[in-house]
Amino acid sequence: MERVSNVFVSYHKFDVLSTQECFQSVWHWSIYIGAIYLIVVYSAQKLVKTKHDTKWILAVWNFCLAGFSLWGAYHVTWLLVQDLMTHGFDMTVCSGDYYLHRKPLAYWLYLFCLSKFPELFDTAFIILRKAPLQILHTYHHASVLIFSWHILAYGPGASYWYAAMNFLVHAIMYTYFCLRAVKIQIPLILAKCITSLQSVQMLVGFTVNFYSIYRKLKGEECGNTYAHSIVAIALYFSYFVLFLRFAQQRYSKPKTQ
Repeated sequence: MERVSNVFVSYHKFDVLSTQECFQSVWHWSIYIGAIYLIVVYSAQKLVKTKHDTKWILAVWNFCLAGFSLWGAYHVTWLLVQDLMTHGFDMTVCSGDYYLHRKPLAYWLYLFCLSKFPELFDTAFIILRKAPLQILHTYHHASVLIFSWHILAYGPGASYWYAAMNFLVHAIMYTYFCLRAVKIQIPLILAKCITSLQSVQMLVGFTVNFYSIYRKLKGEECGNTYAHSIVAIALYFSYFVLFLRFAQQRYSKPKTQ
């Protein structure tokens, strides 16, 4: 119980080093959670036979996630923009000092990583509505949860970028989902822009990790281990491929003879 109480802490009780120490011993829970999630999801998909109307619950759910993401973007994404203008790209990728000296930012990075658990429940609405369940959705949710909780344990510098990009994209994406849930007509071009933003997010993740490896190969300090950067590159590449496949399937019109 003591470990669980250390996992979920308020801002006033939050301490960066204590949180990292806690997650170094419990981050592997995310692997079990991810495995259980996949088993439950694909089992439930077969068990649920009737289509359920989740319109208003889904709208409220997406509204809450959009609000959380927008507030996170204000605290993280906007600060990243300011740091880029003030300190440059190198600091935002390689420095982990903001975890120790900027408690509000560190706490929002903590909330970002924790939020990957409740986001798993997005899948329940897909199953209840009998909508197609894609590997992009389930694989992305499970792997991001595991990767994010590992980030909490070891605080790589590049995670500043992960949270900043994700908060911004999710603020737009969940707002779009909320509007669609209540049957508000949204131009198709906006959906395409969101998918494009998600793809760009993966390319940026690629870039910051290749840059980190480049710095380390030059013998310079950069606050990301080789192992972290390689895993991050592999994940971002797989997401990029899956998002491209999704875009092709959804938006490509069949050729007429």
